[in-house]
Amino acid sequence: MSRKEKAAIPEERKGKENSTRPGSHLDARVSAEAWRVDSEAILESISDGVFTVDLQWRITSFNRAAEQITGVGRAEAIGRLCWEVFRASLCES
Repeated sequence: MSRKEKAAIPEERKGKENSTRPGSHLDARVSAEAWRVDSEAILESISDGVFTVDLQWRITSFNRAAEQITGVGRAEAIGRLCWEVFRASLCES
C-alpha cells in the first residue's frame, strides 16, 4: 500500500488494513465493521432524512436529519418496526 493510499484511510480504520490474515473470520469482522463505520459516515453527511429497514421492516439506521425532520430520536427509532415509528403507508411493501 502506497503512502498516499494509507493517508486516505479514515482515522478509525487505520491500523486495521493489515491487522488480520486475509480470509480469516477476524478479517471478515473487521471488514464488516469498516463497512458499518463508512456507511454511518455517509448517512450522517446527507442533509436529507434517511433511514434503512431490514427484511422485517425494523429500522436499522436513522440519520441526524431524520431525527430533526420527524422529531423521533435515533435511539427510539432503531430496532422498532417502521410503521410503529411513522404510522404511514410508507412502511408497507
